[in-house]
Amino acid sequence: MKNILSLPFVILLLVCASCGRNSFPVEAQQTVMFNVSGLTTQEGVDELLLAVESLEGVGLCEAWPEQGSMVVEYQPRVISMDEIQNSINALGYEATFPED
Repeated sequence: MKNILSLPFVILLLVCASCGRNSFPVEAQQTVMFNVSGLTTQEGVDELLLAVESLEGVGLCEAWPEQGSMVVEYQPRVISMDEIQNSINALGYEATFPED
């Protein structure tokens, strides 16, 4: 009986362990779009995505050098839009929020 009672705990542990660092519940994430000036090459895109995706609280990222834009899914309880913007700017790009 003791093994049966611990089964739900083991299942929960396995589910949590299988979640990636960048996996968040849908309701806990938000999406932000940036205009990114100076993003012109695939190498730049690769560098940018690697840097932003490595930030704690950031999930999926997409960047389009042709449009000079980037979309980032992030967890606002962990990281702010301004922190993401600052990390992009630290790479030598100019990240701004699109005007509505």
